[in-house]
Amino acid sequence: MSADIDSIPVGARVIDAAGRMFERTGTAWRGLTPAGKPTGDVLTDKVMQKQSLRVVEGPAARVAEPAVAPPTLPTGIVHGLTFEEYNADPGLRSSALKVMRQSPAHYRHALTHPRTSSPMRLGTAAHVATLEPDRFRRSFAVWDRKTDTGRSQPRSGAAWVEFEAAAVRRGQTVITEAERDGALAIAEAVRSNPDAARYLRAGEPEVSMFWNRWGRRCKGRADWTTMLDGADCVVGLKTARAVEERAFGSQAWKLGYHMQWSFYHDGWQAIHRRPPFMVEIVVESAEPHCVAVYELGEDWQDKGREDLEACAARLAECERTGLWPGPVDTERPLPLPAWLGETYELTVTSAED
Repeated sequence: MSADIDSIPVGARVIDAAGRMFERTGTAWRGLTPAGKPTGDVLTDKVMQKQSLRVVEGPAARVAEPAVAPPTLPTGIVHGLTFEEYNADPGLRSSALKVMRQSPAHYRHALTHPRTSSPMRLGTAAHVATLEPDRFRRSFAVWDRKTDTGRSQPRSGAAWVEFEAAAVRRGQTVITEAERDGALAIAEAVRSNPDAARYLRAGEPEVSMFWNRWGRRCKGRADWTTMLDGADCVVGLKTARAVEERAFGSQAWKLGYHMQWSFYHDGWQAIHRRPPFMVEIVVESAEPHCVAVYELGEDWQDKGREDLEACAARLAECERTGLWPGPVDTERPLPLPAWLGETYELTVTSAED
């Protein structure tokens, strides 16, 4: 049977009409022998789109099987979970729910098409370097191959395919030397900041939470939790282009951070029967890696809660009707841009102005 290429996630393996096996990576398709070893062949989505493919192994193959809900973990705080164990739980997460602000179609697509990018890899590496430094070397493989001129080799070709395949087998994420150095510099900047260090002096990283809301199982994974001055503290760590209040506040609103903050706040309270103190540590992704620590007050919580409720209601309606519309679901007139209606006054005080 022929598979829809857009529905095949990263990590899935397919067989083409000629009997060749390929595995989907984040950027291409790499050829494999029947034993699973790289052949050195690398094909693009454009080439694979023309092939008749059959999914034989990986996430896409499991989707084709009769749906069986993965086993759920206990409700409450579950310590020591790996991300893979946390990810396997079927609970609703804020990172997925907030995509409903864009449209139900985007939400549904995001469930099976996780995004990855250089800034995201740097952010993940910075989290581990800052909050779990002992795990950093085990979690990342650094691509540090050089050309004769001393420049980094491109991430393509047989050497790159083999390096990436070996990293995947070890359960590692591949990062560049620049991403490694940036992550370590970010960790040093955060740990050296007195306000941030106050929260990170003692505590636990990557704390998994499970609770019920809207008649659903929900889950969250707090970057860091600690107790300070007798209060529970849920601490987040974000990288950003700028840490100033106005710049980061705008980014937080655009990316839906307020929904995550409210989600985690209410989840913690549902589990512990007491509200936590919410804090976000923000660090510049580029040098000089300036750091800011922000308290997340009731105004952010209230707005996040309002948007969460709207998205959850819309999700329930889509599930009820089976309809998952995009952001524009009916034919309509296209209005002129709002800025075309703006007027400007120019005052001339002299002939030289």
